[in-house]
Amino acid sequence: MESWKLLSTRVQAKLDDREVARFSSALRVYATKARVNEYNHYHLDRLGRPVVQVKAKNVGPGAAAAPDDKAGNLAKQIPICIGARLMLTSNLWQPVGLCNGARGTVYDIGWAPGADPIQDPPCVIMMEFDKYNGPVFLTTPDGKKIVPILPVERDFLIGATLCARTQFPLI
Repeated sequence: MESWKLLSTRVQAKLDDREVARFSSALRVYATKARVNEYNHYHLDRLGRPVVQVKAKNVGPGAAAAPDDKAGNLAKQIPICIGARLMLTSNLWQPVGLCNGARGTVYDIGWAPGADPIQDPPCVIMMEFDKYNGPVFLTTPDGKKIVPILPVERDFLIGATLCARTQFPLI
């Protein structure tokens, strides 16, 4: 009961604007994916930058409709822009901090030479991760450690049918 009383004093409606602002970059937990998507869309819009909808490449009947959790934690589509906060959904290199749940900021988006950014998906997302401690691809003049994130392919079953999804392991 004591914990409940404490938590009830921390409801946003009871806090002043300065106190609310202290939590502007805090991790949020929502009960539904719809609420998560609403929050993410709002913050992408506030960045005021062009947003690329990165669609997954799906192979196999029903693969395109498979939910993320059935397709190796790879999203059907990811809205991305420079400055967006994203989270890894895969363990890429755990000892240096590239693990499931690692959060970071999009530094740049790259396409293959000759690709059409309107039609073709990017080939790399350049990220600055909050707690990355491995070798860097690029260090910016202000000290940001930038690392490339490449698409990954995950195989999965729909019934007895083998399917695959290729996507960046990000949300």
